[in-house]
Amino acid sequence: MYRSIVLVHIACGIVALPTYWMAALARKGSPFHKAAGTAYLASMVGIVLSSIYLAASFFIDGKPVGEYPAVALEGVPVAGFFGRTWDTIQLWFK
Repeated sequence: MYRSIVLVHIACGIVALPTYWMAALARKGSPFHKAAGTAYLASMVGIVLSSIYLAASFFIDGKPVGEYPAVALEGVPVAGFFGRTWDTIQLWFK
């Protein structure tokens, strides 16, 4: 069951990507725009519903998604105000 829901989730994502751009680039109000928008909406609903099921299955089963040890190769000194600000700005652009 889980694997089939994953496949539905992937298929809906594959449909959502092109239909978004088809609706966005079509003339507003045209029949093509409405059809592409409807297909996009349906695929996004499929993505949301399947992701709710997939996320709930992890919480209900109590299985962790993954466990990874946090290992630092060397100590990192704590930065001051300006160092943290600069690091935050750099992270915005990554």
